[in-house]
Amino acid sequence: MDDGMIGARARLGDPERLSTAQLLGAGATHRQVRQAVREGSLIRVRRGAFAPRAAWAAASPEERHVELIRATATAQTRHDRPVSHLSAAAVHGLPIIGRMPDAVELWDGAAGGGSSTPGIRTHRGGARPATVEIEGITVTSLPRTAVDIASTEPFATAVCVLDAAMGRTIPDADGNGEAELTAQVLLAELSRAGIRRGRRAATRAIGFADSRSGSPGESWSRASMHELGFEVPELQVRFERQHGHADVDYFWRSRGIVGEFDGAQKYMREEYLRGRTPAEVVVAEKRREDELRRHPGVRGFVRWDWRVARSPRRLAELLDAHGVPRR
Repeated sequence: MDDGMIGARARLGDPERLSTAQLLGAGATHRQVRQAVREGSLIRVRRGAFAPRAAWAAASPEERHVELIRATATAQTRHDRPVSHLSAAAVHGLPIIGRMPDAVELWDGAAGGGSSTPGIRTHRGGARPATVEIEGITVTSLPRTAVDIASTEPFATAVCVLDAAMGRTIPDADGNGEAELTAQVLLAELSRAGIRRGRRAATRAIGFADSRSGSPGESWSRASMHELGFEVPELQVRFERQHGHADVDYFWRSRGIVGEFDGAQKYMREEYLRGRTPAEVVVAEKRREDELRRHPGVRGFVRWDWRVARSPRRLAELLDAHGVPRR
């Protein structure tokens, strides 16, 4: 990296996001900024907005989209034109599985139907939404965000968002306290929003959503099972073990079959590792599975990962091979 760019980054304290104005104000030149982008030490998020390579590489797809929102929409949004739909989901910290938007999505009641300009996609449907401000970004409320997605996105994507949203706290009806986001609250929001297109799909997804789901992978898998015609399993069923207990992702009680989704985070993220190495987690998981297989109520065990979950054919073949019942 050019010495001038190194000095500019050092003077700015190497933040997670940078603007052209910040870099020029700290002593870098336009040529040095362009060179840093060519060399890959700066990632161009949008015209005039950059992220250091290390910060960008460490960010999740949702976090990267939030940076795009900050670079694109902060000046474009206001309470009557808030960030909405999948973009709002990213700001709310909800998982987006499936289509990650390549433009910032806004609700705009003045727009002539759904429309777009470079970097921005506007939606018009429904009544004017309630909004909240999160870290300086005006977004649709959590209930409205959830029902907007439930009415516009595929079933599995919607279920991932709804599962994660349900159980969160939101302001109560009086605005004086907090209430839990439930299916009843979401159905009331769907009615209040006056959404006509996609209403049936939204009602179906809300009725299927379950806050007990432990991860986006579990939610996606459960939605896929349902669409493939399998019986919906019980979630987070507890089995007593020699030392403590084990809560399993799925249990088909009629067949005694346990199902487990294995996400990579189980072997990488600290909240799952809890001071252990990935190898130690693998050994612990094997012991846990062996104990569950010996449990008198368990007659079968099947596990899978994202590669299988994202392939309907592979998931169906796996579940059929292990005797998972169909509806």
